[in-house]
Amino acid sequence: VDRAGAITDLKSLAESAVVPDVDGRGFFAIADRHTVTLFSSFESFIGELESRLAGGREVRGLSATGRFDDATGELTASRVTVMLK
Repeated sequence: VDRAGAITDLKSLAESAVVPDVDGRGFFAIADRHTVTLFSSFESFIGELESRLAGGREVRGLSATGRFDDATGELTASRVTVMLK
């Protein structure tokens, strides 16, 4: 996690998670090969991501915008993009 140059290594935390804002709405995307699929619902985004991972795809990277809580390791995000390989 990079917050204005202050780096938190997620591997050093016992747990970490990306969670939606209170209403679960925002901008969520899955980039898979040459296709980007967009979602406005975190629930739909997670459902599709889980389906692709179960089908053998792997996460190459993740970019998110939101608020990070050092105590819980949670990033409350309104924008998330997951890149698959």
